[in-house]
Amino acid sequence: MWAIFNMGGSSSKHTVCLDGGAPIEVDRGRGVAEISNGPQDSDIACYHVSCKSCALDDSRNLVGVVFYLSENSETQWVSKSGVRMRSGYIFLARDDVVTAEFPNEPGKVHGSAYRKLMGESINDRVTANGFAIMKGEWKFNSSACQENGPFKSQTRSMTDFEQGIVKECVLRWHRTGKQNLTVKEHIGFVAQSDCGGEPSKECLSTVGTTAGGDDHRNACVIS
Repeated sequence: MWAIFNMGGSSSKHTVCLDGGAPIEVDRGRGVAEISNGPQDSDIACYHVSCKSCALDDSRNLVGVVFYLSENSETQWVSKSGVRMRSGYIFLARDDVVTAEFPNEPGKVHGSAYRKLMGESINDRVTANGFAIMKGEWKFNSSACQENGPFKSQTRSMTDFEQGIVKECVLRWHRTGKQNLTVKEHIGFVAQSDCGGEPSKECLSTVGTTAGGDDHRNACVIS
C-alpha cells in the first residue's frame, strides 16, 4: 500500500507513495490528498460511501473496496455496470452474499465484491484497495485489490491515514446517513486566513470541522 513520509521543516505536505511509484501527498495546507497522475497531480477532495453498500452489522462479516483510479489514471469514470465512480469511492458488502453470487472470482471475497459493483472481475485497469469488517473488527490487510491496477503494490496493509479516513467515513455514514467525508473534515483543516497565516498545530487542534463553508461539497456529489 502506501507509506507516509514527513516532508520536514514547516511544510504542510506529507508524501504518500505506492511501492511502484505514484506519489500521493496529503496537502494539509489545502486540505486535500494529491495523486501524482502523470504530468499533473489530481486531488482527492473527499471519500464517499456508495449508496449500493450494505448496512453495518456486527453479527456478520463485511468486505470493503476503496476505488482510486481507472484506466489512464482517470479519477472519474463510469464502471462497466454503469456506476459513476470517483477517487475515494467506498463500497461495502456482505461477504456471504457476494461470494454466493460470484464464487470463483480472483481475489476471493474482495474479488466477488469488486465484480458485484463493477460488473467485471478485478483487473489491471482500476486501482483499488481492500478492507474488511469481521463481526465488528476492522481489518486493513487485504492484498487482493492492492496487487492490481496501474500502481499495484505487494504491501498488504493500508496506511494510518487511509485507515482513519475510510473508517471515519463509513462510521459517520452508519450513524448519520451522510455518504461523504472530505479530507478537510478528517484532518481538521483550517484555512490559513482563519489562523493568520500558516495553520499552527494549536489552531488545527481547536477546530474539528471544515472551514470555508460549502466550497468543497460539489466534488463529492456521486451516487
